[in-house]
Amino acid sequence: MSAIQAKPVEYDGKTFASIREFVNYYGLNYSKVQYYRKLGKSPEEIVRECQFSSASKQALLGEDAVVGNRITVEYEGVPYKSIYDAAVALGINPSQVYETRKRRKVSASEAIRIVMERTGSPKRVGYRAMPCTVNGVEYASREEAILAYHLPRVTVYSRMEREGISFEEALVRGRNEAVHCPPTANLFPSLRLVPSNAPLQQPVLEELEASLEYYVVSVQPLRDLSTFLPVLCADGSTYLYFNHAARGVEIVAPLPFPLDYETINGLNETFATAKLVYNEDMGQLLLTGFQMAKETGQDTKPLLFAYFSFASVRDMLMKKYRENEAEEAAEA
Repeated sequence: MSAIQAKPVEYDGKTFASIREFVNYYGLNYSKVQYYRKLGKSPEEIVRECQFSSASKQALLGEDAVVGNRITVEYEGVPYKSIYDAAVALGINPSQVYETRKRRKVSASEAIRIVMERTGSPKRVGYRAMPCTVNGVEYASREEAILAYHLPRVTVYSRMEREGISFEEALVRGRNEAVHCPPTANLFPSLRLVPSNAPLQQPVLEELEASLEYYVVSVQPLRDLSTFLPVLCADGSTYLYFNHAARGVEIVAPLPFPLDYETINGLNETFATAKLVYNEDMGQLLLTGFQMAKETGQDTKPLLFAYFSFASVRDMLMKKYRENEAEEAAEA
């Protein structure tokens, strides 16, 4: 019986007589390489998966000492028993360090430095937040901007690395390429509304109209005179319409009383589902809300929740400040 001839392996312009020679050259874990070979992985994929395991002796990561299954690391002069211990002590996510180290092919200490800059760990001594401006809005730090856009941090930074774009561009794209739009009633001041008996021809509003009527909320269909945009007027005081640019439903209620800016700012810090904004062109105080939504196939539950949460704030403000006006008028 003839001996089985080893199959050569080609990688990075080199030809290795056997898989063992390939493994020894790159300092990889033999059993892991064989496992990935059985899965049909290419040599490029195998190196990518295996070269940063604790068994790797690649010169690139020579400064990371391997002790058992752990990689010891030193950051800013402080030694740690493992990457995990360092990440926990510094207030960052260990998985982000592992992923950065693997993707960028850097040492553990360099991976920690990169992650620290990204996340702005509150435990980092001497850390200064990185202010940024996104869509004309100023944020004290990138972390604050990410929270405002309701996006996972990893989504933003992965997009930056993958596509080579700026932080602002990666953030503005939002989840699933949607455009972020805070509830500022940016479309409402331009609307000139009249009653309409025409079909709404807007699936989101059609579903919302039926649902609101089911809950005994009076609804009147309206149209914008110039664009024919369909609008629902609920309870005779609140307007709902689909903002195509923002990809969601805006909710707006004009309020029949004035408030100073200090009071407006104080109330806005209190409310999560609605915000007050004074529109100078209209000379009107507006209570505004916003709910992301799809144009078709949208579940109405989030929209109903947004409306009723908004309505509770509206009713509370009306009761409180209309009563104040009545008391002031009586005293006068």
